[in-house]
Amino acid sequence: MLSARVGKGRKLYLQGPNMGIGFEPGEEGRFGLEDDFAVVVLDDGALKELCDVLQPHAGVYPLSTMPLTVELVPTLIKDQDDKILEVIE
Repeated sequence: MLSARVGKGRKLYLQGPNMGIGFEPGEEGRFGLEDDFAVVVLDDGALKELCDVLQPHAGVYPLSTMPLTVELVPTLIKDQDDKILEVIE
């Protein structure tokens, strides 16, 4: 999804329980905080590297193209009855 949105010049926003994060395309990779929202601007090299290193499980994924490390933590996917359908680790 990251490549499909940001790679086509569009923004991708994700919202967590305490904070949100936005990924945006740009000429130069950078990141910052705006209120309770993190913004990561990815140039083509950083976008490609991030898409290459991210795995669909919990882990720590550092980038070499910019000073950024992404940490994915286990996620519980629940239905509307609060029953756990899947754990992404």
